[in-house]
Amino acid sequence: MKKKPIHLKQIDADETTFYWYDLGESTYALYDDDMGEPVSYGSLNLVVGTIRAINAEVTSGDRKKCILWYFKRDATQGWKKQTPPVLFNWNPETTDKKAATDKKKSEDTDKKTI
Repeated sequence: MKKKPIHLKQIDADETTFYWYDLGESTYALYDDDMGEPVSYGSLNLVVGTIRAINAEVTSGDRKKCILWYFKRDATQGWKKQTPPVLFNWNPETTDKKAATDKKKSEDTDKKTI
């Protein structure tokens, strides 16, 4: 078991880049661009909860679009970037565009059936 950091860093409202590390033994850490102290540290549920809170701020427009990098240690190559175990929509514009496209498709389908 890795030793828990004494202090977790406050999340800066202007921060847009986050790094999520799988430390092994069901322990994860989330860092911001500073990479000094972790923003969140502990189980998957704890780190995912922090990411979801940031994601809610992004989708509501309170925070700029963010980038999330996920790294897991590879036995031969060291830290390797991978797809996160939980996916998030950090780009609210794509959600709006997808919703608009889906709405237009449903309207077009409704017109064809009439």
